[in-house]
Amino acid sequence: VEPEHTELLASLLPDLLYLRSSDEEAGRLTRIVELIGEESLCQLAGRELVMGRLVEIMLVEVLRRPMLQIEGQRTGWLS
Repeated sequence: VEPEHTELLASLLPDLLYLRSSDEEAGRLTRIVELIGEESLCQLAGRELVMGRLVEIMLVEVLRRPMLQIEGQRTGWLS
């Protein structure tokens, strides 16, 4: 997200999303979080680039959760 759009995006997102570990799709998010943790500990070239992309992917995965619950509704910003 470009810096000039950060405030807008933050205002549209919920303050809290609750993900159940029993959710079969939570495994994808768990693997991404593990990769972020591994990358944060390494000192390899390109670390910041990889971390940025992993965080972007994590955001997409988190935003998918509520969309699965409102699949029948195709209105609003997230749709």
